[in-house]
Amino acid sequence: MAGPRYSILEKIDAGGMAEVWKARATSMEGFDKLVAIKRVLPNLSENQKFMSMFLDEARLALTLNHANVVQTFDIGVSDNSYFIVMEWIDGTQLKMVSEVACQDGYLIPKQQAAFIAAEICKALTHAHQRRDENGVDLGIIHRDVSPPNVLLSREGEVKLADFGLAKAQSQITATDPGVVKGKFGYLSPEAASGDPVDLRADVFSTGIILWETLAGRRLFEGDTNLDTVKLVRAANIPSLKTLNSDIDDELEVIITKALARNPDERYQTAEELGHALTYYLFSNRLMVTSYDIAVLVKRSLASRDQTRPMLAVTPEFTADAQELQGELGGFVSLEELERQPFVSVSASYSQIDAHDDQLEAGPSSGAIDPRSWADEFELPTDVPAPKAPMRKAADQIILAPPSDKPPAHPISGAAHSSPSESVNHLSIPDPLVQRIDEAERNEGAGVQTRTSLMEFSAPHIPTVTQSESTRFDPTILIGVVGGLVGAAIIIGLTYYLNS
Repeated sequence: MAGPRYSILEKIDAGGMAEVWKARATSMEGFDKLVAIKRVLPNLSENQKFMSMFLDEARLALTLNHANVVQTFDIGVSDNSYFIVMEWIDGTQLKMVSEVACQDGYLIPKQQAAFIAAEICKALTHAHQRRDENGVDLGIIHRDVSPPNVLLSREGEVKLADFGLAKAQSQITATDPGVVKGKFGYLSPEAASGDPVDLRADVFSTGIILWETLAGRRLFEGDTNLDTVKLVRAANIPSLKTLNSDIDDELEVIITKALARNPDERYQTAEELGHALTYYLFSNRLMVTSYDIAVLVKRSLASRDQTRPMLAVTPEFTADAQELQGELGGFVSLEELERQPFVSVSASYSQIDAHDDQLEAGPSSGAIDPRSWADEFELPTDVPAPKAPMRKAADQIILAPPSDKPPAHPISGAAHSSPSESVNHLSIPDPLVQRIDEAERNEGAGVQTRTSLMEFSAPHIPTVTQSESTRFDPTILIGVVGGLVGAAIIIGLTYYLNS
């Protein structure tokens, strides 16, 4: 298989720029994993300026690798349709969690809201501090930090997605100044005014998310998009304590600083904001972990499933899925198209298979025959075939030549003869090993060979002849006579004493 193949499962979401599908990626040897595939809408694929921005996003997303960032696996094109293959997050958006809380009439606890915001800061810190291989700051800015782009998994993970509006100095085409790109209610005042932005714009957007999560309503929302932009420019922040009685002064000070209209008065980095929120949780002994976020997510999903109508498989859905499936059949990575130094695992396997086929076919014309070195180094060409490899140890053992006689099998022989015959015919097999200790040179042949100083042979078993077994031994007679004399003395003394 040349690469992963994608099978469309269901449609997840659709926006003004792209649609997201859930799919299964089947790679080499049948390994499967769930992925999310974002496809640019067909009408935007013809917009060269937008596609340049989209590809800039994809290239930057490939450089990010962090637990709080949705990972990008691949970028591809097929039939003029562009795709991004991303990590599948089994969960939901922060937007849905907030909407369910508002619908069910409860507010998200402040410790959970602060924890989610601190996790967002971790993702932004990773992106803001990202450097290239030469140590040059990439200057990545998300510029679209909003509840739909904050994903919460069933395990309580917080992941920031869609760096589609990210901007870095390494972009092929810089974003046109003055063009507002992003969800209007989550822009920073400088972005809404068309001024240059830096990483502090992401700090402001994170502050908006935290404020809305605790208040249970939108911070900047006008009747029209223009009204919303005007509210963002003014940046008038209502007090949270009037909307949520659980908010204390310390937490409100943190949020107010993050939402300062002047960028110089905000937290200068996402790391600073994240540190302030974490210190607030610890100093107030507010325990919160990913387990608490998991409970929040499962509660929201359960409530949504009760109110959401069952999805029907319509002819339009079937047609869209079939169309997308057909396009993915011709999926080609952009790295391959641009001939970047990238080799997929599947391509490596095909090269290995081709190399194996070449070895089976025989040496190529460019291969070197080691036998040609004999003349150069004045080596003999009539060297006999080498034996089995030997280690260079004094007590080296090697297999000895097989014996011409068949090896004896005492056990099998005993099964077909009497016990006495088995003993008489018992023999030791020929030795299978021999010890090698030193070498000697055969000057006549010019070949160095080894000689055995010790050959293991059948052990010597001493035999007793018939004459040796019947020969008279005088020591036996002396012992017998001595015993009789002693017995006679004892009997005589006993008789004398009794008489």
